[in-house]
Amino acid sequence: MKRRSATICALVAVFALGALAWNALDAISNPAPAGDWNPTQENTTSGLLTGVNVSNSTFTIEHASWCAPADKNDVDGVVVFTMTDPEELHRLDREVPAGTHITVTHDRLPDVVSDAGQLQAQSYCVSEVLPVPSGSDSHAITVGTLTSIDADARTFTIEQADWTACADCNDAEGTVVFGVRGNDNMAAMFKGLPVGSRIAVTHNRAEHVVSDAGQLACLHVEAITSTDAS
Repeated sequence: MKRRSATICALVAVFALGALAWNALDAISNPAPAGDWNPTQENTTSGLLTGVNVSNSTFTIEHASWCAPADKNDVDGVVVFTMTDPEELHRLDREVPAGTHITVTHDRLPDVVSDAGQLQAQSYCVSEVLPVPSGSDSHAITVGTLTSIDADARTFTIEQADWTACADCNDAEGTVVFGVRGNDNMAAMFKGLPVGSRIAVTHNRAEHVVSDAGQLACLHVEAITSTDAS
């Protein structure tokens, strides 16, 4: 289990480095979001995470797009956010490598440059595909907080989901319900993983399918404490 956890942690870091150049180019080439984005109603900014400062409760993104640039909060695409929720900030620091593309929900402050945390972040989300170590295109990893286990229905639910399920639009406001197929012993599968644990779920991929009743099949589950390869 420890070896597999280390593999997943190392994979996240390697994947983030490999995606950094692509994400930076995409952010520069596409500074505005597609679709019917309404700059007067939205409250999110997207960009590349470049650092987390736990001591002063801030984190920084570069190549910012959406609300912060529209409100002139950035300095050459750089925005510093304050996050007062220590659990959320530590989760960001622990699980999301530098270079990862994240979406931040935050307060709006038009014409205020946020270079020292003037913008208050409420939450964040990672919407990138995290492949399994084997490299299978049909299987990937989603990280989230275990909130319930239904042994009768053979499903379990995570909230605050990041990575693949968000990228594939499988979640409903960060919530995903996974199904457990076959004859896997659910009690054994979740031994040592109480409700509230932060877990990594290996599952099949089904793009644009909302998994609210176990549509995504869990292949493996384990505790995750860090995605820092060091």
